[in-house]
Amino acid sequence: FPYYIERLSFLPEAYGLQLVLILFTLIIILTTLFCRILFSYNYDCFTIKFHSSIVN
Repeated sequence: FPYYIERLSFLPEAYGLQLVLILFTLIIILTTLFCRILFSYNYDCFTIKFHSSIVN
């Protein structure tokens, strides 16, 4: 773990990229949860959009 912190101090851009990835993952998870609550389906928004695009 200390090695991890030491590495981050040498690679600030890698830490920024990691933060972006974490935020992006959180946004996807929150959006999926919101869509499941909103539509109360077993599918999330992405599956619904993907399915509708295939049908059309």
